[in-house]
Amino acid sequence: MTAHLNRFRRVVLAGALLAAGCGSTDGQAPMRLAIIDMNPGHLDSDVLPLLSDSGQAEFTLIARDQSGQTSPSDLNSVTVNRYRVVYRRTDGRNVPGVDVPYSFDSAVTVTVPVSGTATTAFQLVRTTAKDEAPLRALARSGEVIDVIAEVTFYGRDISGKDVSVAGSVGITFADFVNSTN
Repeated sequence: MTAHLNRFRRVVLAGALLAAGCGSTDGQAPMRLAIIDMNPGHLDSDVLPLLSDSGQAEFTLIARDQSGQTSPSDLNSVTVNRYRVVYRRTDGRNVPGVDVPYSFDSAVTVTVPVSGTATTAFQLVRTTAKDEAPLRALARSGEVIDVIAEVTFYGRDISGKDVSVAGSVGITFADFVNSTN
């Protein structure tokens, strides 16, 4: 009974997150991929030293058919195999390499079981981004750039149907150690 109640709570939480913007963008798979939690919720990214910044995402699956007529099986598990990070500013200045860091794709592998969750780490800011415009210009300048990183995770269920889900993280880029302000 307790395990069933905990699963129900996870499904309700994941459904609420879907409605709040961590929405599924998947196609015809019988299960929807949902982000339960993404950390950090906000990142202060120091542009010096040149080190990457990581995030962590926790996933669950939600059945499309909520009627209870069919039960999901292990064949409905989803393997997340890649992700894409796109940066944008709220002021509309979004030229990659000028106003915001370049978007990038990378690989990650985690399998989300039908009756549980899975967590994976991922790179949120590449080391090379801190050595390119516009982040390089922030070193010792006292300037700050605030962005929203939109992270989309892509995967497939066991039968090969594509799924994806997106979430966002706020990032403040600055030279926090050497800042004069």
